[in-house]
Amino acid sequence: MTNSDPHVPLKVLIMSQCVGEEDDGEEIDDEVEGIEDEEDEEKIPEVHTAELRQDGVFVAGGEPLAELGYGFSEDGGLVLPDVSALHLQRRGVLRIYDGQEEVSFDQILHRGLGSDDLFFLRYLVYRDMRSKGRKIKAGMRKMPYLFFYEKPDRPSSHLVVSYSRNQRIPLGELQDLLSLGARFKKGIILALVDEEGEVSYYEIKKFATRAVDLAGSDRVDIAEVVGPMLVVWDHEGALSLYKEAYFGKPIGLRKPRAMNFSRPITLSYIEALYLAERGRVRLEDLDQSALKELKQRASEEENFRERYQVYRMLKESGLIVKSGMKFGVDFAVYEYGPGIDHAPFLIHVYKSDASITPTEIVRAGRLAASVKKKFVVAQVDQDRDLVLMLSFARIKP
Repeated sequence: MTNSDPHVPLKVLIMSQCVGEEDDGEEIDDEVEGIEDEEDEEKIPEVHTAELRQDGVFVAGGEPLAELGYGFSEDGGLVLPDVSALHLQRRGVLRIYDGQEEVSFDQILHRGLGSDDLFFLRYLVYRDMRSKGRKIKAGMRKMPYLFFYEKPDRPSSHLVVSYSRNQRIPLGELQDLLSLGARFKKGIILALVDEEGEVSYYEIKKFATRAVDLAGSDRVDIAEVVGPMLVVWDHEGALSLYKEAYFGKPIGLRKPRAMNFSRPITLSYIEALYLAERGRVRLEDLDQSALKELKQRASEEENFRERYQVYRMLKESGLIVKSGMKFGVDFAVYEYGPGIDHAPFLIHVYKSDASITPTEIVRAGRLAASVKKKFVVAQVDQDRDLVLMLSFARIKP
């Protein structure tokens, strides 16, 4: 897994990130998927004794645990973060003492909860990964994340961040996590924990686009506002727009198989505004008042301003953008066009102060995977005139 270069065009990113990551189409049996044999977890035959410290638990010597990827070496021993200590204590292979008094599981648990409300979630994720034989380390209190090792003999590849089922996650927080990951050259995995302790894993990545030179047309075609959409009635003009960049949809043709139809096309407000602002389409009235009316009508649609900003950015990157309503999102994005390739991404648009829940991520991610696509969130920051894009891919680390 590699981090995306923010200077690489989205079209290139689509091609590079889809290689080797496409869903194989295999159906997931949820009843079977959740059943994991914990025999993969390492064997620890001896019971270790540890000393309670303010910043964790200290095991003198501790070489057998260190070899299994537990804790951090320090002064002839091993320091275990509370999450790791709790896991080993729960397995019955670690006894912790505060002076002469043995410390219980409950005491370690509540010590962790006292400084971090998500401590138990991290423990559940840590336990889940360890039970599957994965190498993962818990960070100390100054770095309250889990470190996942894609290759056990190499440095950690990802930071794992835990969230509970209905916890609202500000999109700005996810952007900050990606910045933190980039700083330490690590990817970001979200561990989403439901109320039964089951964990779903999603990797998030940052996407960026770059404007490309687009070939224009000297034609100017006429569009008429008809309720919540516009129609280009002239068949020649309609075919020209559709051939140009798949603008509009031929009336009565669900999936045009050839570029030779003789039908009018419908345009969404977003498409019509984009074309009108570039002089490619005129509204029937042929004056500025008609364009003003179109903008007024369009503004009544939810999040129109944000959706239009994302649409314009994607179009200026040379991509084909169509309605994503049938997938429950704002846009389906193609590299080449409907009927030629499948849309690699489903994009949903949010405002800059928006948040998302793990349930929403899982629902959208499951839907996208079922149709072999990636789920992308586009966050619009109107104050800075920025569009930030995040992709979510369900993984099984």
